[in-house]
Amino acid sequence: MEYPSKVVDETLRIITFSLMVFREAKYDVNINGYLIPKGWKAMTLFTSVHLDPEIYPNPKEFNPERWNEVQKAGKFLHFGVGTRLCPGK
Repeated sequence: MEYPSKVVDETLRIITFSLMVFREAKYDVNINGYLIPKGWKAMTLFTSVHLDPEIYPNPKEFNPERWNEVQKAGKFLHFGVGTRLCPGK
């Protein structure tokens, strides 16, 4: 990844444009012992992921070099998913 892309990703990680998204469970889901029934709405709060020190050491520090390694899926939620993939759409 080129350095300007790392700067953009780090900026999006710290200053998340989409604060949260709601998703409807399409079927019953059990996550860590909690049941989310079909039809219920679940909220994802992006800052809870982006500022988690277990995922990003020193999470409030601006550090584009943290993007030298490929991130595991689900650790970086810059715009959301589906129809909310990009604010320009």
